Amino acid sequence: MDNLNIEEVINKIIGGMSLREAGRQYQIDRETLKDMCMKYFKTNPARLAEFESALKNNKANSTEVVISDEILESICVELCERRNNLRAIAARIKVDEGTLREKLFHYLSKPENIELARRYIKYQAKIHPDYSHINFKALIVEMMRQDMSQSQIALEYGIPPRTMGREIEKLKQEEGYEKLYQICKEYSYRKMQRRSFTQFEQLLLRDVIDNYRDEGDIIVEGGVDKRKLQYDRAKRNVTEADNLQGTEEEKAKALGIGVSTLRRNRIFVKKYEKEQAINEKMQE
Repeated sequence: MDNLNIEEVINKIIGGMSLREAGRQYQIDRETLKDMCMKYFKTNPARLAEFESALKNNKANSTEVVISDEILESICVELCERRNNLRAIAARIKVDEGTLREKLFHYLSKPENIELARRYIKYQAKIHPDYSHINFKALIVEMMRQDMSQSQIALEYGIPPRTMGREIEKLKQEEGYEKLYQICKEYSYRKMQRRSFTQFEQLLLRDVIDNYRDEGDIIVEGGVDKRKLQYDRAKRNVTEADNLQGTEEEKAKALGIGVSTLRRNRIFVKKYEKEQAINEKMQE
């Protein structure tokens, strides 16, 4: 590997070879090859655009990986019974580990798969007792969407009710989630008091829920990516701002944030999305 001509590898990728094929041919794992390429582009930035374009074309020409629900179910059972790990299973069925993980979590987040999801959460809780494998924001939104109480949703997913309560309180301190926190507190209070929302209040509740409908899957990889969470908040602010009329100052005021915060959000979103685009292309 020390004698590897990385420029030669990059030329082959630009010429049509996929990153996966290059890794196999030169006997380098994908992450190492990716790091070597990025190190090369730091001193040769002019070739980065050409490289990105080649990876984009490669991705466009690739076929979408399809994994049936039956296979995903059997994989989940295999994991919960500790008969294998996700990496080994991915290698066995010849699917990228990240792709398999994404499809598995999406499958488990469907309401009709709640029994299997509960089993998987119980299995993951032994590994991550802090329940970092749960996307609580998505779960909170789901709770209100399904008209369930905190105790009901906690029981449904096998999570301690106190943990659910603590996660709701955390929203209070997170920029961009103030509205979700406020409506969730009122919603939970009404549930405890068995007081219904008026028809108009239900419309307001639905509007808030819809604003947070893109929180992602309920089950995620253990260990929450804080930078991803930062991106999600910034992206939401930027998207809402772009749908508003007026100056940046007026848009920021309408969102309840400072204009400097909105400016930082735009810079961060652009930087993060560029990084993710490069990483995704290099996964081919």
